[in-house]
Amino acid sequence: MFWSNHRASRMRAIVGIVSLTLLATLNGCGDRSRQRPVPTDAAPSAGEVGRWGDRSSAVRMANTAPELISLLANRDEQVRAAAVQKLGHMKDPAVVNALEKVIIRRGPSPVHGTGTPAAKALLALGGIGTEEAKRVVLDTLQRALRRGPKTKRYIGRDGEYAGIIDHGLEALQAWPGDAAVTNLLQSLATEGKWYGRIDAFMQEKAWAVLLLHEMRRDDVTDTRDRARFLLKRLSASGEGHAWDWAHPGFKTSESARNGALMRLLSEMGPAIMPDIRKAQANDGDPLRIEALKQLSIRIKSLEATGGPFLNAPDK
Repeated sequence: MFWSNHRASRMRAIVGIVSLTLLATLNGCGDRSRQRPVPTDAAPSAGEVGRWGDRSSAVRMANTAPELISLLANRDEQVRAAAVQKLGHMKDPAVVNALEKVIIRRGPSPVHGTGTPAAKALLALGGIGTEEAKRVVLDTLQRALRRGPKTKRYIGRDGEYAGIIDHGLEALQAWPGDAAVTNLLQSLATEGKWYGRIDAFMQEKAWAVLLLHEMRRDDVTDTRDRARFLLKRLSASGEGHAWDWAHPGFKTSESARNGALMRLLSEMGPAIMPDIRKAQANDGDPLRIEALKQLSIRIKSLEATGGPFLNAPDK
């Protein structure tokens, strides 16, 4: 009984203190200098978007390049990222300089890698596709590769670095046949010196862009023709065997190439299943047969999950 009465007394005291504190707050007591001023204007300025209202409203209302460029200084990173993406859709060569500044001025980001304004700016530059845009993309990739990730063992955990490399490689789809672009892609796809600076996913992405360039050069555009083009080059699954790995998290060039082929073929979907079955029936190589079986399984699973391996610059 004593402990019961004691607890009841304490509870009444606590409730009383909370009530007095709440009443003081409602009556406007306390240090007003610490209270945020409530805006009285109906429409917030561009710099306040995300603080007082719908963060995306300013981006939706901005219909010209100067309006969108003004939002690149917004405090809200998601507003800046949306403005960058919309600038990319305009495909205006005049905004290349503004997009380059977004990349150069990037800082620590709470947004995951490929969602940052800098990463989106690279993909936007690929959509613009000019020589100046190419220079910015190549310079950005080379700077990032020289600096490297924060940790060699878990490259993907450095979201900012991974976002720059991933979207930078995707942007290079815009320049097939360019010598500087091809040289960088081939180096990343085939040379072991990049161990600790790129991972297997990035190796495969470099290979995938090279394969897409090759198909564009040969004017292979129909889905079934592209499938046959890629199936001819598939020699194994590219994963699942000890010999696929040169180092932990870093593949041999051949296995990275097969991994890229598997990813590109998987995204073509059920339309290429007849070509896969035909290849299985006419092939006696056990590694290729294993790869084709895995490819069929991947296609069925991607129907449920979706999600592209490569984001294509808007062309």
